[in-house]
Amino acid sequence: MEPEQLCDAVNFILSLQNRNGGFASYELTRSYAWLEKINPTETFEDITIDYQYVECTSAAIQSLTLFTQRYPQHRKVEIETCIAKAANFIESVQLADGSWYGSWGVCFTYGTWFGIIGLIREGKRYKDSKSIRKACEFLLSKQDKVCGGIPASELSQYLFLLYNKDATQHLFEVSAGLDSLVMGEGQILAQVKQVVKVGQGVNGFGRNISGLFKHAITVGKRVRTETNISAGAVSVSSAAVELAVMKLPDQASHGNARMLVIGAGKTLRSFASGSETNKRCMEDAGVVDFLASTVVNNSCNIDSASLLLSETNVNLVDEALSILHNLHVSEAGLKNLLAFKKGQFIESLTKVLQKGFFESRAYAVFLLKSMTEVAEPVQLLHQKTDLFVELVQVLKDQISQKVSKAALQTLIILCPCGRNRIKGVEAGTVPVLIELLLENCKDIKPNEMMLVLLECLCQCAEGRAELLRHGAGMAVVSAIRDEINDVEIIYKLLSDMLECVGEADVVFTSTTSENPLILKQHVKELPFASEEMGQKRLFVDISIPRNVGSCIDDLESVKVYNVDNLKEVVAANKEDRLRKAMEAQVIIGEESGQFEAWRDSLETVPTIKKLRAYAERLRIAEVEKCLGKMSDEDINKKTQKAVDDLGRGIVNKMLHGPMQHLRCDGSDSRTLSETLENMHALNRMFGLETEVSVLEQKIRAKVEQKP
Repeated sequence: MEPEQLCDAVNFILSLQNRNGGFASYELTRSYAWLEKINPTETFEDITIDYQYVECTSAAIQSLTLFTQRYPQHRKVEIETCIAKAANFIESVQLADGSWYGSWGVCFTYGTWFGIIGLIREGKRYKDSKSIRKACEFLLSKQDKVCGGIPASELSQYLFLLYNKDATQHLFEVSAGLDSLVMGEGQILAQVKQVVKVGQGVNGFGRNISGLFKHAITVGKRVRTETNISAGAVSVSSAAVELAVMKLPDQASHGNARMLVIGAGKTLRSFASGSETNKRCMEDAGVVDFLASTVVNNSCNIDSASLLLSETNVNLVDEALSILHNLHVSEAGLKNLLAFKKGQFIESLTKVLQKGFFESRAYAVFLLKSMTEVAEPVQLLHQKTDLFVELVQVLKDQISQKVSKAALQTLIILCPCGRNRIKGVEAGTVPVLIELLLENCKDIKPNEMMLVLLECLCQCAEGRAELLRHGAGMAVVSAIRDEINDVEIIYKLLSDMLECVGEADVVFTSTTSENPLILKQHVKELPFASEEMGQKRLFVDISIPRNVGSCIDDLESVKVYNVDNLKEVVAANKEDRLRKAMEAQVIIGEESGQFEAWRDSLETVPTIKKLRAYAERLRIAEVEKCLGKMSDEDINKKTQKAVDDLGRGIVNKMLHGPMQHLRCDGSDSRTLSETLENMHALNRMFGLETEVSVLEQKIRAKVEQKP
């Protein structure tokens, strides 16, 4: 839809708002309720007048808030006023029990849903809206009576609500990996870090919550360092590796066994014949070329000075890239895209990477990866430096692990071709990789790929110079190589799968394919495994559904293990993990106490702040008075700084004692009484005007909560 059409629709919505803020179904309310008394029909009530409805009003709010996200300047004040009046109307027609009457659905439950959504879109939240709280209470009270609803009694066994110290304890256990499916896994700690990263600057993520999550990160790191709980199988994939090592013949070892991993990523294409047929039909109909033209036509005319694509172009490019990504274009189709209009499609993807939104950039990276995987080397020789620059920027932005991995794989394929190494170096790839290695020093899988790319770039003099120029370059590369035992990793395309299987002794499969990738007839034609393996090849299939056909196990030359066999590894690690979990609980107990003490001490912060502000005002006044007594000849920057530092030092030393006596963790009544007495005394002596009664209530409450 064109922007002008959207603006016209918004203008029409604004024209339909009634004076009381509500919206009717098709026109302004122009008559009076008493007219219903002369309604000539007996079957249909309330049809003479077009009333204002909570459904229509909520829908108007939702539409206008979505519109302002894309077009914030169009009739800005009028839209804001309209939304505020509409929200007031919704609150005014809420019934006493917290519900709203719905006219076209399941009456009150249905109407209440519209009421809540409308208020939320306007900006209200549960904690600051009495209407939303009442509405939620109404829904909860009626839940058992709703058709298809789940009674709260049934849900209660899966839900829990923790407060204060219990909540702190639980978060610390989660961060330490004690509450995970595989005890000690590290992914959850990364997610806790992400919470802190996303929460910065967000309303509600204040000092207490921020401090709690930051302390949880510290706890997670300490537990993993001091207990070594993450050693051994800490994920399904690592358990699969341990299983394979356990099953190797006595004369073989994992050091000389040839390993193959099929499906290091999660986005392998489906091998289903039906889907392939459908894709062929779509490609034969010209869908791929049409979508490629859409991307090119809507991104090639971008002014270099513009910061973003126009809204219309964004919509079209987004849709086209989304469809191309989900279509899983055939190998022939991908090669055609690479050469589409003499490289214009690649240039358009580069512009999307530079100016597009996160989702568009992700689709562009995935398409680039797919195209480079099937490309002939000659097709990769003439790619522009801009493409490398934008791929490196994707790595820096860390849109997601999946996107970063695809960008790395694309660069690994591109860089060995012609002068692409130099282009990669000029794009700033080397220092970015070093910084990422420093940041993710324990995340082995992406580190392996980054080292592969670094090694490729350092095969040219420019790359080696960049590595040496970075202060941590050689050190971090050496440390990471030691961490992964300097394993030689070779990346191959999926089309080379069967050839690689024939060269491997142990094969791991982990893809999202819905059908088996390796069948009995495939394995029959393969050469035997090495003599160290007893000429018997191991397959470890951790895919669901399975990637290795079940009938393969009938062959004498192979042995197949799957997810069910991982129980053996888990059982072997169970006792050791339980011991480490007990050690971790001791650490968590200590850290919980420290955090609770820190949080409790915040209750006296208002008095501390007022006291420090009072002392600071005195210091500034006295310093200015002192400097005022000096002549201009005596005052220079050095003298002024010395006087200022002297005053600051005296204040800090004078305040140290009072500050210490104001810090109370609520651990015992004696300390509590002393703290309250000190707080009262300081407020009286210095006239700090702190709300001591409120602070006293909070501190006393903390002592009462303690067992």
